[in-house]
Amino acid sequence: MWVGGEVTEDELVTGGLTKKEAGVVFQANEATSTMVTTLRLSGDSWQSFVSADGGPDVHAQFGTFTVEGDLIRMVDELGANYTYRYELDDDVLAIELIETDAGPSNGIRDEAFQYAHYEAEPFERQP
Repeated sequence: MWVGGEVTEDELVTGGLTKKEAGVVFQANEATSTMVTTLRLSGDSWQSFVSADGGPDVHAQFGTFTVEGDLIRMVDELGANYTYRYELDDDVLAIELIETDAGPSNGIRDEAFQYAHYEAEPFERQP
């Protein structure tokens, strides 16, 4: 299991999202102050969960994945494809979205959600 760091709306804006995008991401996840994303990998399957404002983990996405060199290729439950570049340093995983064919969600580009959940903070391996 991999747990990301706490993310705030201000941090998302500093990272390149617009205020509108950051607000929509927080609203869609029912968060007011912070979000934390947890990523669970098992075999060729993945699941992500989001904790809003220190609350319980809520299931967000799932799908399958493959690893090729320094790339992770994910397909979600709706068939959207994502390619990330990853860097693993001991128990810290950082990923960067390289390409996606996912369309807009909640009126904003899907890349904003990907940044907020997977790129804004690195993940730490948890037992």
